Formats: sequence, C-alpha cells, structure tokens
Amino acid sequence: MEGPYISEKHLGMQRADSLQPPSIGGFDRFNQLAGQNIRLMTLAPEREGALELIRHLCAKGITASAGHTDATFAEVTAAVEAGLSHFTHAYSGMRGFHHRELGVVGALMYHQDTYAEVAKQSGITIKPEAFDLLYRLKRDRRMVLMSDCMGYVDFPEGYEFYHYLRKETFRIKQGQLEIAADSGETQHVCPCDYSSVKQLEMNFLDSVRNIFERLDNGWVSVARIACENPAILAGAQDRKGSLCLGRDADILVLDDDFNLIDVYCRGLRQAQLREV
Repeated sequence: MEGPYISEKHLGMQRADSLQPPSIGGFDRFNQLAGQNIRLMTLAPEREGALELIRHLCAKGITASAGHTDATFAEVTAAVEAGLSHFTHAYSGMRGFHHRELGVVGALMYHQDTYAEVAKQSGITIKPEAFDLLYRLKRDRRMVLMSDCMGYVDFPEGYEFYHYLRKETFRIKQGQLEIAADSGETQHVCPCDYSSVKQLEMNFLDSVRNIFERLDNGWVSVARIACENPAILAGAQDRKGSLCLGRDADILVLDDDFNLIDVYCRGLRQAQLREV
C-alpha cells in the first residue's frame, strides 16, 4: 500500500486530494477492506502519527517503508528505530542527499540493515551509476528490484498529469488514455488493448537484462534481489521467492537472451492453468 500517509512535497503520480494524516484506526480500516492482506505500507515518517503507525505495523508483521517523504536524516533514523526497514523506489520521491543534511537518501545508505528498492532500470528514472552506487552499499542481501506502474486505471474522466521525465501529458479522455508529448505527437491507448498497454512501461525482464552484467553473482543475484528479498518484505518467504521443498513452485523459464519461454504457477505450467 503506497499512501495515503505521504508528503505533499513528494507526490509523484499520487493525487493530493487523496492524502490523509497517518492513523492506526484509518490503516486498520484499509486493512479490513483488503481482507487483512496488506503486507507492506509506504508512508512519510516525518508526518505526525507516523511513528506510532510504524510500531503498529511492525507489531502486526507488516513491513513499514519510507517513500514520498521529505524527512530529515534524524526523522528517518527515528523511524528505523521504531521498526521501519525498507525504502520505496530509492532516490525517487524523497529528500535527497546533502553532506550537511543527509536526508532520506543518506539515511537509506547509512542504515545498512534496511532494504532499498529500485523500480524499472531504464536509465531514465535513475542513472545506471546511481543504481551501481546503491548496489555497492546494499549488495544482494538488502537490494530489491521491483516492477512499476503509473496507476491509470482509477483516474476519472478528464483527469490529467504531466510526466516530467517523459515530457508527456497524460489525460483520461472518453475512457481512453491520451498521451500528448511536448513534441506535439499524440497517441490514444484503450485499456482493453493489451499489446498497447504493455508498452507503456518497461517490462521486468528488460530491467533485469539492463543490470545483469553489473551484479555480483549473475543469476544468483537476480534470484535474491528480484525474488527472495521481495518475498521477505511481503512476509511470504515461507511460500515464495525461492526454489525449495514446500514452496509454491512459481517459476519463470528463460533462454540465454532473457526471453520468457514458459511460466509455472504453483507447479502448473501456464498452458495447464488455462485449462483449470
């Protein structure tokens, strides 16, 4: 769950009218609506009530993560002491590093036992060198590679936002996503057209391909940062994230060029799943 207890200074693609102050009662209501299935909560630790909520999350076995935050180094350190153990999309949507005020970025680098998450590795969101610097500090043990999305699905008709990295304006128009580039080009994407929708963001395997040669241990590193560590953060390491006796046998089969050959879910091949 990413928000709504975040900073207005670092909204990213989130909506300001959805922000709420951190609240144990509010979170419990969200978790009730989610069938008690929330496993990770992203929040801004500097907001009033955040430390109490972090302690509450930890008591329930839910990972508390800092993201969309303008916290100081001291405020993040207090959150770590309260149980915060993760940073959502490191570097992005957070107070940056300065040698006199280390900010959130400095805190995630300084606190060695915290996990640092990076989203798709296209070289646009964060530079390759920034990834390498963080990886040298966290290594396989505390680095987390995640997928990413832009959350178009629940935007109302007429809603729009400007993507400052892609230099494009996104708006919902007659039930479709309209993308207008600063160059003047415009495209329309129907949410039912999978072949177009899947091109809106870099896929996860391409992200792995872009960093593979820079990891310490090749596929072993990939298995840690893209499978095992995310499962740990989700509290699902007893079922997911590794190929061990008793696990769910969720397996991707790839060729030498990182192309997806086959998918197994709980031991069943994708073709078999279609028949079930």
